[in-house]
Amino acid sequence: MTSDPGDPVGEGRSASFGSPGDKVSVLVDRMLSGEANRVGFVVEPAGSPLVWSLDFATPPGHADIDPFGAVKAFVVRFEQRCNGIGPALRGTVSFRGA
Repeated sequence: MTSDPGDPVGEGRSASFGSPGDKVSVLVDRMLSGEANRVGFVVEPAGSPLVWSLDFATPPGHADIDPFGAVKAFVVRFEQRCNGIGPALRGTVSFRGA
């Protein structure tokens, strides 16, 4: 992810997270129909006290979820701004399950 100068969340820095070094947990909320309506990630970077939490609303059919609720594949680009204005935090999440 890349943070614009002045962005209070990313503090103007760039970062990349992933396994095997960082701990990544995946959470799925499902509708009664079984479709995923939210996919979330909790990232604990190795050697850092920071924890990143990313939550994404998912339109039906946009998350590849197995019958047991595990995420098989999910890719999303995001842009986050505090109060919808000002400097942004941008990034891409690309997840492939085991």
